[in-house]
Amino acid sequence: MSNWKPEVLVNGQWGQNALVFATEEEAIANARNLFWRWTLCADYRAVPSEDPVNYRWDPTVGLVPVSETVSAAV
Repeated sequence: MSNWKPEVLVNGQWGQNALVFATEEEAIANARNLFWRWTLCADYRAVPSEDPVNYRWDPTVGLVPVSETVSAAV
């Protein structure tokens, strides 16, 4: 199973940053949050990634750095 990266569609191109989440739901939540804050976004999604998890999404506080790298649950 892979980890997940959020992406947003801006000017016809999908863009991402260095954020990697353990679940698709966390990545979608982060992408949705960015989508609503940026005026140029046309869409958002989550894509699989083999990069190590470095953030988690907390519905109350938002983006939370992960102090230790963790893998997606199998």
